[in-house]
Parts: sequence; structure tokens; C-alpha cells
Amino acid sequence: MAQLDSIWETLDGKNNYPQIKEELLKRFGVKSLDYIGLKTICDTYSVEHKYARNVYRGVLKEGVEVSEVELAMICDGGYSFFGGHSTILKDRTFVVEIYID
Repeated sequence: MAQLDSIWETLDGKNNYPQIKEELLKRFGVKSLDYIGLKTICDTYSVEHKYARNVYRGVLKEGVEVSEVELAMICDGGYSFFGGHSTILKDRTFVVEIYID
């Protein structure tokens, strides 16, 4: 499980989220995370909108290789979240919980 940093930690330079995003865009050959949607990388998925958080669950397509942080960025369309966590299991199922305001 990956604990997700908040946007404030990113802006303070406490993580490498901007570099992770750039590498992800290059790997998928796109200019924006908008072009890497869950439909592109998942066999199935669902989104629950709860109080102050969004929860994403699903199964990654065979052959799709992303890290837990990259998956959170794809779910969020970036990294402007206020924390959360991301887990990808060996059977390719995942749960990403993103804290929002």
C-alpha cells in the first residue's frame, strides 16, 4: 500500500510526483493524464463519491504496469489530492482512496 502525499507536500518539494507524472505521460505517449483514463487501463472499475473522499476499485488489464502512485494520479487526473492511499494486489485488483475537500 502506498500512502499518498497531499498537494501541499508536493508543492513543498517533499516528493517527486511531478517527475512521476512526466514519466507516466512519456510511457503512455500522451501529453495529459486526461488521455489515460480508467477505461484505458482497467477491465472493470467503480467510483464511490463519499464525504471528503473518492474511492476507486477495479481490476487492471493484463499487461498494464503502473505503480500505486501512478494509479492514483490516473484516478485523480493529477496529484492535487489531500492525501489517501493506493493498493494494487497480485491479482491486479486495486483500491485507491483519495482525500478531497
